[in-house]
Amino acid sequence: MFKYYNHQLVKKYRSYTTEEICKLFENKKLHVQTIREWVKSGELEVITKKPITVYGEELRAFLEKRNANHKRQLAFNQLKC
Repeated sequence: MFKYYNHQLVKKYRSYTTEEICKLFENKKLHVQTIREWVKSGELEVITKKPITVYGEELRAFLEKRNANHKRQLAFNQLKC
């Protein structure tokens, strides 16, 4: 199941480590390995590799794009349950 992460929790002008990102989204149970996979696949751009550090603006744009890609338009006679 796809999880939506609230991109508005991320501050644009701040840099985040993987642990800080996990704490930010602890209610969604985001794991450090998930962030590493995003970086490894090239979807998420990083500042440094050790420790993995991400600009807040990059993280916010990534989450916005990721959430938007999974939205589906319902047909006229459909309801969301």
